[in-house]
Order: sequence, then structure tokens, then C-alpha cells
Amino acid sequence: MQVSQQTRPTSTTFMVTTDWSDCQVQRYLADLEAMGLIRRIERRSSHRGKISNEYDLQGLVDKFAEIEPDFREAGEHARQVRKAAARPGLKGRRQIAKVAKAAGA
Repeated sequence: MQVSQQTRPTSTTFMVTTDWSDCQVQRYLADLEAMGLIRRIERRSSHRGKISNEYDLQGLVDKFAEIEPDFREAGEHARQVRKAAARPGLKGRRQIAKVAKAAGA
């Protein structure tokens, strides 16, 4: 999956959408950059000098794509457990035990 050019937010965008302070946003962005999940793109204007940085989120998107199957599997397991728990009686309890045992294996 590729991140489009339009999805390169600035730190101000992060502050507005998350309701975090500027210091929090800068700290989290620095952490993500150190982990290699995002890339800072410095922007300069010919008449104004340095302007706000943009952030390339492709590394983060790639990481999410890598771990997405794990989340899908966990969601499917949770769905099966809920479905088994909704069944009343002995048969339902046996099904819950079976699903829980399979998860522990």
C-alpha cells in the first residue's frame, strides 16, 4: 500500500486531530522517527525561509500492513469466543472451553 502525496501531515495537523499539545506531538513524532516508522521532510520557502515539516508515513503504513493479519486473527478469535458464550446450556459451555483451549495451544 502506498501513501499518497496528500497524506503528508504537518505537526499542526497532528495537534488538531489528536488534541495533544505541541510538545507531546513533537515528542511522539521524534520517537516514531527514531524507530524508522516515519520520515521528516523539511520544507523551505524561497522568501520565508523554513516552514513546517511534513511527515512521510509510508514506514508506518508498511508496518501496519505487516501486522494486520495478526489483528484480523485476534478479531476472528474474539468473535468465535463471543459466539460460543452466547449459546446457553452445556453445549455452549463445552464450545467455550474448546475455543479457549484452542487459543491457549
